[in-house]
Amino acid sequence: MIAALAAAVVSCAAAFRASDASSAFPRISPATAQPGTPAVQHLRYGSYSLTIAVRPNRSTALNRLSVRVTRAGHPVAGARVAVDAAMLDMSMPSRHEKLHPAANGRYLSSETVLGMVGRWGLRISIAPPQSKRFSVQLVDRVSP
Repeated sequence: MIAALAAAVVSCAAAFRASDASSAFPRISPATAQPGTPAVQHLRYGSYSLTIAVRPNRSTALNRLSVRVTRAGHPVAGARVAVDAAMLDMSMPSRHEKLHPAANGRYLSSETVLGMVGRWGLRISIAPPQSKRFSVQLVDRVSP
């Protein structure tokens, strides 16, 4: 289940070793996904709306991450979108993956491996064309 990183933003930023660790992250309300079901979270960042989904959200399957980016209700094409995934329950190196553009402002992962049960920190970086890059940070709770 995707949940907010209330006070944990500082500790998770260190785990990601991101080049822009000083970025402010929006507070995200908890998603309603049950363990073992796809996790979907809708949020806003300034004038952008994001829909972030992890399917099937299980440790025993290859998970697909999708991010839909819209601005003022219109799909944003041509953005550069990437994810850094880090296992939060144990010390493991984080994994970086660039998402590939699809139709309608959607960007898809090719092989997001969340191969262990537990909490995964997802930092999603979005660089819209001719706009400033921004990031959001989520926690995904992966089930068996």
